[in-house]
Amino acid sequence: MKIKTYLLLIIVLLIPQLSIAAGILPATSVVVVNEKSQDGEIVVTNTDNYPVLLTTELVNVDPEYQDLVIATPQLIRVEPKAKQLIRFMLTSNSDLKHEVLMRVIFEGIPPQADPDAEQIKFTIRQNLPLIIKPKNLPENDTPWELLKWKYEKNTLIVTNPSPYIVRLSNSVLSKPGNIEWVLPSNYILPNQSIELTTSQRSPTLIDGVTIQPFTQWGYSTTQKYSIKLNN
Repeated sequence: MKIKTYLLLIIVLLIPQLSIAAGILPATSVVVVNEKSQDGEIVVTNTDNYPVLLTTELVNVDPEYQDLVIATPQLIRVEPKAKQLIRFMLTSNSDLKHEVLMRVIFEGIPPQADPDAEQIKFTIRQNLPLIIKPKNLPENDTPWELLKWKYEKNTLIVTNPSPYIVRLSNSVLSKPGNIEWVLPSNYILPNQSIELTTSQRSPTLIDGVTIQPFTQWGYSTTQKYSIKLNN
């Protein structure tokens, strides 16, 4: 037993020290770009004790709209504990018919490690939603109320006929029976229809569902929302 303990201690001492970076910290949990002003912005902070090379990557999500936004700067050095403003600008002047979802990924690349240093550094990515808001679309704080739900052929289907992105928990409960259904993501795009799955036995009848909506900023609302189905 003592031999095993000594061997384990030797192995631990020989392994280079791991250093997990605190990384780039965004000031908000979502980026909003307004079509009216043609731009949006966010402040990020380098929480590490060394400079990093900050990269900003944009990813398309909505199949209808592609590459609507560019970020600037896309690559910049950020000093330790310093803040950096990242701006997002629309690339098109066409009128948007509904909200558009993209993703923005921030990554702080640390300096090249000293080959003689017994330390390995890892980076942490920040992956945030970016929402583009049409200039002629009024604000709606409860877009989940516009969702349409139906149950047919043992399949629960939700459709978003509205121009708003609906954010919610991907866990949905149906009644009777409190059967849990799962959405593939925690958002539903405008004009999107999704079939939910369940690991439980599909019921013969569903007369209602309960969801946990999220605000635009990704926070849970104080109350769950129940909907009656008209099958």
